[in-house]
Order: sequence, then structure tokens, then C-alpha cells
Amino acid sequence: MACGDNEDRRNVLKGQLTSCSPVFTRMLGGEFKEGASSSIEIGDFNSDAVNLFLDVVEFPRNGESYQNMAGKLQNKLSTICGIIDKYDCTSLTPLIVGLIEQSPDLENIVAFEKLVVDPIWSESVIDYIIKMTMGRTEERRMPRPGVRTVFFTFKVPNTNTRALSGLSSKTLAEVLKQVNQVTFEVNGHKQSFFMREGID
Repeated sequence: MACGDNEDRRNVLKGQLTSCSPVFTRMLGGEFKEGASSSIEIGDFNSDAVNLFLDVVEFPRNGESYQNMAGKLQNKLSTICGIIDKYDCTSLTPLIVGLIEQSPDLENIVAFEKLVVDPIWSESVIDYIIKMTMGRTEERRMPRPGVRTVFFTFKVPNTNTRALSGLSSKTLAEVLKQVNQVTFEVNGHKQSFFMREGID
């Protein structure tokens, strides 16, 4: 594969490209020039973006760990979203979700939300979004007669509206649901309630 900005070249197994993209499959398997030369030139993306994209395509390469690959992708997913979108590399979606969950960062989450319609995030990613956009979690412990401990968990607003505006409506709904949740624990048993604005 060649990058148009400086003609950097990198060898990649044909099967890895065709398995992640129907566009690459057509290019390499049909009567296009790429099929005859077994070479693809990506001229509208720089070499750093193409190499990062190929790192994801080839993962895991030589026993590379999730943690190491997640570190490479940190705050850089937006640089390869154009390649993923242009070449319809939807099969990479589960891997990218796993890498974000391994090492979440807000920039990658927002970039992925623009790439995929209504992604499903794990609880840990939702908690991370809340922490980075809505503030911190506080805990109050209140001893009561005959009860070992009761504590209340709530969110302290410190809203990052710019980051929130990049989230899908589905993810935003999950965030707001958790922000308005109060958890009570009595003798080791938790029960959650959802708060709403206003006074009954």
C-alpha cells in the first residue's frame, strides 16, 4: 500500500485488507489497476494516518497487546476515521470499540460517535464520559440506628458542553440517566433510583 504524500510503501497481507473492506475486495479482486499490480495507493491521507490505520488492520501483529495498540490509538482515532469511512471498513468497529474501552479518551469517543450510528458503550465508558464531562462522583455516608451504613452517590455538575455536543443522542441519554441516578446501599444491598427535576 502506498501513501500519496511521499510515496511511502508498506507491505500488508491482501487477505487482511479484503477481510476488513468490501471496497478493497473489489479493488484487488476485479479488473482495476490495483488488482493487476497488487498495490493500492491512498493519495488523500497522509502517511501517519495510513500507517495507524494499517496498524489497526493488522492487529494483533507479532503478539502486540491490546494495551499497546490502545496507546497508539490514544487521541488519534479521528485521523483514520476518513479512511475507515471511505473504504467502508465497518468490520473494524468491534475492534475499535474494544481498544477505546481498554484506554478510553474523550476525543476518540466523539470521533467514533461521528463514524458509527448509535454505538453501544460499556458501563465503564459511560462512567468515563460522565467523569470527563459532567463532574465527579461524591459519596455521603449516614449512620442510622440498626443499619450498618447508608450512603448516597450523586454527580456534581461541571458540564463540558462542547464534548457533550459531539455525542449521539443515545449515548447522551445513557449519560444523563446515570447522572440522575442515586444509589442507596443498606447492609451490602444496593438499590438505585432515578431522580427528576421538580418537587413533588
